[in-house]
Amino acid sequence: MSVYALAVSIIGGGLALCIVGIFAARKLAGLHFREEHKDLAGYVLQIMGTLYAVLIAFAVVTTWQRHHEAQAVADAEANSLNDTFRIAQGLDVPERDEFRRTVIEYGRLVIEEEWACIPSGEEGPRTRQVYQHLWDLVSSMNPATERDKALYAAVLKGMDDVSDGHRQRLIFGQGRLNGLIWFTLIAGGMLTVGFSFFFGLEHLGRQAFMTAFFAGIILLNLFVVAALDQPFTGPAQVEPSAMRFVLKHMESQLGRERRAAPAARP
Repeated sequence: MSVYALAVSIIGGGLALCIVGIFAARKLAGLHFREEHKDLAGYVLQIMGTLYAVLIAFAVVTTWQRHHEAQAVADAEANSLNDTFRIAQGLDVPERDEFRRTVIEYGRLVIEEEWACIPSGEEGPRTRQVYQHLWDLVSSMNPATERDKALYAAVLKGMDDVSDGHRQRLIFGQGRLNGLIWFTLIAGGMLTVGFSFFFGLEHLGRQAFMTAFFAGIILLNLFVVAALDQPFTGPAQVEPSAMRFVLKHMESQLGRERRAAPAARP
């Protein structure tokens, strides 16, 4: 769902229900009843509003923090992949060139195939195969010199970091606010705004304007929570920008090496 469709469905739909609720409340409770209880209603609404503000602030902070962490995980995976590619350049083993080409293929498949699978918590089938092939190549390496052994240890560390990022990215893709919290946010917002329908204002337009303004603030916060709830889908989804960036540099580096190889031959 696009950001505009989500905004219209939450904010527009909520404001429409708010206006309908005002008309219904004015029919159910006359002006005399609303004026008689306006002082008590003001105190109760203040308490309800404070409690609801704490709840919705918690939801906004939680979803924003998880969204930020998901972006950090995706960026860390891309950086680890790039570091592993560059470190492997110094290895003197038969598997080096295939390993580095497979690193690039993995990054490309993460962008083209697996990113769309993240919300379901599943790996891309081709991405999984290439990922496993990377580990097979690492396992088959047999460094002989002390220099190669040190570089091999760094490649193993880089692959461990890539694996952690890969796994955490899939886990973050499944995360979302608990249904009970969503029920409390929606029900709490409806009760808080609904209670304001019974204030003793004679002028309908003024009451509708003030209530819509009050409801709009709540709906805007709910819109932010909904937009950030699932980090890898929706209008505010995490994009594979870091992976695109490092993939471009790895491909460029490999291209320069291939062009330089004939010139280096005797």
